[in-house]
Amino acid sequence: MSRSEKVFVKHIEDEKKMKILFNLALPDLPERTFTFLRSKEEKLEVTLSRMKLKILEAVSKNLNKRKKKKNSETVDEHDSQFPLNLSLLKDGESIDNELMNMNAWTENVQLKINDRVYDIVENPPSVLHLSLPKNIMSGFPVYPKVELEYCSKEQCDFIWYKNISKSEKSSVNKTANIQCENWLILSENYFYVAKKTDVGCKLKVSCVPKNGEKIGTEEIAVSTGLIQAGPGNCPFERRHEFTKNVTGPGMFRCVSYNILADLYADSEIARTEFFPYCPAEFLMLDYRRQLYLKEIIGYNADIICLQEVDRKVFYDDLVPVLTSAGLDGIYSEKGGQVVEGLSLFYRTSKFRVLEAQSKILSNAVANEPVLKPIQDKLAENEKLKERFMKRTTAIQAVLFESTDVPQKRILVGNTHLYFRPNRSNIRLLQAAACLMYLENLLLKYQKEIRKK
Repeated sequence: MSRSEKVFVKHIEDEKKMKILFNLALPDLPERTFTFLRSKEEKLEVTLSRMKLKILEAVSKNLNKRKKKKNSETVDEHDSQFPLNLSLLKDGESIDNELMNMNAWTENVQLKINDRVYDIVENPPSVLHLSLPKNIMSGFPVYPKVELEYCSKEQCDFIWYKNISKSEKSSVNKTANIQCENWLILSENYFYVAKKTDVGCKLKVSCVPKNGEKIGTEEIAVSTGLIQAGPGNCPFERRHEFTKNVTGPGMFRCVSYNILADLYADSEIARTEFFPYCPAEFLMLDYRRQLYLKEIIGYNADIICLQEVDRKVFYDDLVPVLTSAGLDGIYSEKGGQVVEGLSLFYRTSKFRVLEAQSKILSNAVANEPVLKPIQDKLAENEKLKERFMKRTTAIQAVLFESTDVPQKRILVGNTHLYFRPNRSNIRLLQAAACLMYLENLLLKYQKEIRKK
């Protein structure tokens, strides 16, 4: 009786290659994954021959290892030969070996290796990368860094575990939660908030990628360190007492937060000049990120304006976590070579985006007619103009419409003014430019509404 398994076939975009993956175990070969990268235009006969050769080579190597362990002579190549038959079947019949791979490896076809039958899954949902942060603290959200293919985070199944001792294993009532190697199931969500009882344990997360009826191969990540105790009560937890719930209909809550870009925090000047009072380990992103994510989530805000957002932090941390909390986000980068900028998140149940734009202030002052008064003032002081125009400051402007009260709209501006303490004149001009720019947008939107 043959048993149906899966062979995954990935068609690599923009290339003439395809990847074929499957697990195989034979009498003289422990189960392992075989991967083949073949031309889409190659004849099936050639591909099957290459697959057979590679499998037999693996069997031969395994037999040689076993012989060496027994201090015996190396096996003769012919000793490892045994019947190995590979074919593609359609409706139980072998298909034409002259077909090109692109036409042969389709989802209505099966791969047969001796008595094992594999269903072909084209472009299966896959986990390309899965890892956990180095620093994990009790009381704070932890989530995996995950890179997916042919699926989304929302479609996947995540399961969290912690390792337990043998003595703890015997005291756990729900033995169904115990997996091999003494791992206890904790949660089945994208992120997990470690508890005090988890301190001193390792965390493990598994991800099963899914897309409709397609199910890919499970991937697992284990924390490199142990869960540590949190820092105790944080000042923001007192503020959370006032924001326990999301606002009701016709109301909204707005939060603004500078999260300190890692490219500034993880530098010698940050440690010696900007934050000399702060121990270096508390400036590390793995530590700070846990704190500000817990704080931001706890405000239950409907609009969140963030500054100094690293591009990687936006896509790898903020988007995955805040979308799980019902928000969506827009990212706008500053000018120049830096990879940080502004992000604006909004609760999708409260608002929809009508229009979003961003400008580099120095460019806007040089080119926007509405900002000509600023341009004229700068022309009176060449040194001030030079300093102002060198700044890479950006402004983000988003027009929202309320889902609670249709036709009610709000224009939100988000910026991060020049930080130098002795440059208040630059900040004042930047603030004036931002306000003039937003006022002009407001008038434009009001006129558009009147015309409707």
